[in-house]
This record gives sequence, C-alpha cells and structure tokens, in this order.
Amino acid sequence: LSTYLEGIEKFLQPDGCIHGGIRQLGADTGRTSAVDPNMQNIPSHNREIRQMYHARPGCYLISCDYSAQEPRITASLSKDPKMIQAYKDGLDLYSMIAAVAYNTTYEECLEKRNGELYLEGKERRTSAKSIVLGICYGRSIPSIAEQLKCSTEEAQVIYDKVTKGFPGLLKAQDDSAQQAHDLGYVITLWGRRRHLSVMTHDDY
Repeated sequence: LSTYLEGIEKFLQPDGCIHGGIRQLGADTGRTSAVDPNMQNIPSHNREIRQMYHARPGCYLISCDYSAQEPRITASLSKDPKMIQAYKDGLDLYSMIAAVAYNTTYEECLEKRNGELYLEGKERRTSAKSIVLGICYGRSIPSIAEQLKCSTEEAQVIYDKVTKGFPGLLKAQDDSAQQAHDLGYVITLWGRRRHLSVMTHDDY
C-alpha cells in the first residue's frame, strides 16, 4: 500500500510517466536491482496493482522470464549426466526430479497432460522445484520441510533420494565451497568473481 499505491505518486516524472532505475550490479551476487520504484518487485498476488501500469500510446510493455534458469545452469555446472540428458531429450527437469523424489513416473509429475492442467502433477513438480532450489542455495532440511509442508524426516528422505539420483547437485555445491575455501572467491561461468574471504577461515 505505502510503496505501490499511495507512494507511487512521488515517482511520477514531469512527462506523467514513471522511469524506474536499474542498478547493473545491485547485489553482491551480481544480480541487477531496481530503484525508484523497484519495478522488479511489483506484487504478483494482486493483479490490480500490475494492471495499473500502461505503456504510452504507440509503445508496449513486455514481460519475459528465463525458463527454469537455475536448474539449467546447475546442470551445466554440475555436469550431472542425468540432468544433461534430460535437457538433450527435451524433458522437463523439475518433473523428472519429482518422479525420483516421489517414486512415480515422469508423466505423473507433469503440469499438463493432453493439453489440460494436471493439478497433482503440478503439485509434485512445484515440490521438486523447492527441493532443487533448496539444494542449490544450501537450504537446511528443516527449511525444505517447511517449504514442502512435511516433517523433517520426510524431507530428509526426499532430499536423500534426489541427491542420490542426481549426485552432480551436491558435487557442484561441494566444489564451489572448496574453491571459496582455497581461493577466497568463487567464479561465475562468465568469469565474474565474488569474494568470500570468510570461507578461508578455520571452522568455528
């Protein structure tokens, strides 16, 4: 309310438009951030707020997103053969991982079947997304359990199945941690360094 409704007026420019700013290196990770206002953070749960924004006559607003960016990069970094093969075969990686996590078939973990929304499959795929991103970002088992709305024991079983089925996930994590410990920084695929000198300290 204070930022995107009542507070939006202060960002209006003399031409009647809002011209938000983009910081190319807005976060330590190298991710961009947006300011005045943060146009990357317009609430998605309230469609009315998003529909307040209109392009000037003759112009268009476009929306785009990377398709499963994290698992694609993870597959490349981890060199996990199953993950890479899934992409070569044109499969949805989240659905494939969900099938391993829940001991079922790939088809039972798809969001759509025969062009129709398949709610049970969508639910399993969404869970797999939480698991994979949890592993990628070093989330703890209790945190994954909270995300999946299950017990820590159940979350541990699912976690073990996924990491055993796709060993490259933990290898990529361990290799990055080792690099940070040895060098004091990690390097992205494009050569950008993020310094993490605290990783070179002895365990406390």
